[in-house]
Amino acid sequence: MNDNPAAPAAGADGNPAPAPVHLCPECGRAFTSARGLGAHRRRAHANEYHAEAALAHRSRGSGNWTDEEKAMLARAEATLIYEGRFRPTSANLQLAGVFPSRTDQAIKARRRTADHKTRVREIVDELNAPHPGPEVAEVPVPDSAALVVAYAAVLDTGGELAPGGGMDWGDALLTEAFAELTTLAGANDPVALKARAVEAAERHAEHVLRSARARPQNRAGGAGRAPPVHTRPAPVAPAGRRQLRRTQYKEVQSLYNRDRRRAAEHVLSGDWSRQVARAAPPGTFAYWRDLFETGSAPDDRDVAPIGDTKWNLANPITVAEVLSGLKSTRQSACGPDRVDLRTLKQAPVASLCKMFNLWLVAEHLPTGYRMSCSTLIPKVNNPEHPRDLRPIAVASHVVRLFHKILAIRMARECPLSERQKAFVPVDGCQMNLAIIDAVIHQARTLKSAVHLAFLDLAKAFDSVSLHTIERAMARMGCPPPIRHVIMSGYQDARTVLSYGGQTLGEARLTRGVKQGDPLSPLLFNFVVDEAIQAGLLCPTGVSVEGERVSILAFADDLVVCCSTPVGLQNTVDTVLGVLRSGGLSANPGKCRALHLEVDRKAKKWYVDTTRALTVGGTPVAAIGPEDTCKYLGVLVGAAGKKASYGNILEDGITQLTHAPLKPQQRLFLLVNHLIPKLMHRIVLGQVYRTQLCRMDQRVRVACRAWLKLPTDVPDAMLHASVGSGGMGVPSLVTRIPLAKQRRLAKCLTASDPVVRAWHRVSLSN
Repeated sequence: MNDNPAAPAAGADGNPAPAPVHLCPECGRAFTSARGLGAHRRRAHANEYHAEAALAHRSRGSGNWTDEEKAMLARAEATLIYEGRFRPTSANLQLAGVFPSRTDQAIKARRRTADHKTRVREIVDELNAPHPGPEVAEVPVPDSAALVVAYAAVLDTGGELAPGGGMDWGDALLTEAFAELTTLAGANDPVALKARAVEAAERHAEHVLRSARARPQNRAGGAGRAPPVHTRPAPVAPAGRRQLRRTQYKEVQSLYNRDRRRAAEHVLSGDWSRQVARAAPPGTFAYWRDLFETGSAPDDRDVAPIGDTKWNLANPITVAEVLSGLKSTRQSACGPDRVDLRTLKQAPVASLCKMFNLWLVAEHLPTGYRMSCSTLIPKVNNPEHPRDLRPIAVASHVVRLFHKILAIRMARECPLSERQKAFVPVDGCQMNLAIIDAVIHQARTLKSAVHLAFLDLAKAFDSVSLHTIERAMARMGCPPPIRHVIMSGYQDARTVLSYGGQTLGEARLTRGVKQGDPLSPLLFNFVVDEAIQAGLLCPTGVSVEGERVSILAFADDLVVCCSTPVGLQNTVDTVLGVLRSGGLSANPGKCRALHLEVDRKAKKWYVDTTRALTVGGTPVAAIGPEDTCKYLGVLVGAAGKKASYGNILEDGITQLTHAPLKPQQRLFLLVNHLIPKLMHRIVLGQVYRTQLCRMDQRVRVACRAWLKLPTDVPDAMLHASVGSGGMGVPSLVTRIPLAKQRRLAKCLTASDPVVRAWHRVSLSN
């Protein structure tokens, strides 16, 4: 390649060599080979290069039928035959609507093949075959009386393992209630039995809540302390710079001493420099009140259980489960009942066990425990619209412990699809990003065209229908007692909304799951699982080492993968159709589509931005050759994962330098908050060793300036562990490769066959 066209090289005979003949049409740069010109244009003029490649490919026609197109054509014709809408005389015209890129003659030629006729016949036979449903094991269904006897039998297994923590937990009321319920169980009157259980649960809850409110307040923040009254006064503007700095120092130091995590957010976001407290965006309370109080969409679809009913989910809650739940619960804010975690851990475990079993018998969560406090957390810096906030609900610690026990049971007995990676014990971010990388690699190696749709659901957790949640639990095999006690927590439920330390008002919860509750992630996954299964049934997808990939999910972040644009549109419509029945809808403005086409004749792959994907009738923006889309915090583009850390490190160091902090506080926030915030994007995204070296150098310069270290202090003192006499500052150039290796090693033992296929692809490269 001749990089300097102004000075042509001399030939062997001393005469000037012929001038280069390959000129770049965009910048006029000359090259001696077509390959050099193509590499230059792909890198320097990506948009023009890919547009020209797309035009040249389309001018040669659609090419051979792909496996996905063959399967979709056979499925479309078989569906017309099954539904009685097939017209032999105009069949080609009927099917032309499914494949607008194919001519009538191409469809006619494909339909004449023996392979197509065999596929159609098999699909029609499959549609006409009876569907008895999954084989359901013969499981005895216990009646209410039998459940009461089972619940009462477990109560004698636990004694009072701890003092009451200054509260009366109503153990006498519980013992009396179960004695009466055990007597009623022999009368064989389930209606009266349940009514009495509900009455006993309400009376006991009222007694416990009254005892909690009657406790003296503790100024140290222990048991009995009421939640702080959110009435922050309007700040007074300081008189001058010195007074302003003193005010900022007082606020930052007070927050750092109370909650270092919040102090880190306050400093790194730049909020510490604002003289006026950040107010809620205009119309925040009305927006969220209307969203919460809009009734749930009806969902009258038939339930198709994927297995037998798991009656063991309704087994009595044991002392061991309560102790395990308490041990794994971390410190967090108390709910409206003012019972903090320390008070709950001091409660008699037997009383908690009896209380939870009484709720299971009654299939009813007491009304006093349905109240929650929802704090609106900004999703972006400087939110300007209420939709830029996320509500985090805080219910009673007692309810959270009960739901945690149920969530552990349900997660163990009700397995989800392998495609769902959120809220499950796997490295979901690493696996989904690795699969996307493998799928994009199929196009870059000219094996298959790839079409991806990144779907964003609008207010997914806050908009899902309560009817769909109950239906999803029934589909997963949850027995009626479990479904009823969970759904009772959403009947007449209310929440108090607050933002920035100020109370906004109270709203009724008529739809959505409570973000922050231990059960909410699992319930949402149950709802999305049906849409995932519908997408997997579509005859579309991209093959990776023999494994078909058609849909990926991480909670409400969905990615649809297909090898044709028609298949992508059909699969997206199928998935969103299922979600729409549950009150969920996509946000077209945040959805993105990536179309990677392969021109095997020209031995090229290119990004086609002319393809149109629609979501709910609205076109979705296409990702161009130089564009990216953020997925799970990592930027993804036509070349796969890209550098995603941006200016996080530089901006964070700047804020730490200027914030009113002591030197050791700056060092603590750097090591424990800023660098971990950066690790996710560096480990999962693209990064080079030279970039890591520059980051380490920037960190060392900042630490030396903060601590005023002499110039002869070695770098090893900064990076050595505290136990070895160092300062514990992570060395990114050594830690990042090890972190990448550890996360990749976890994928080797993954149960997902697609992840194992990706590993085989990575080894071959």
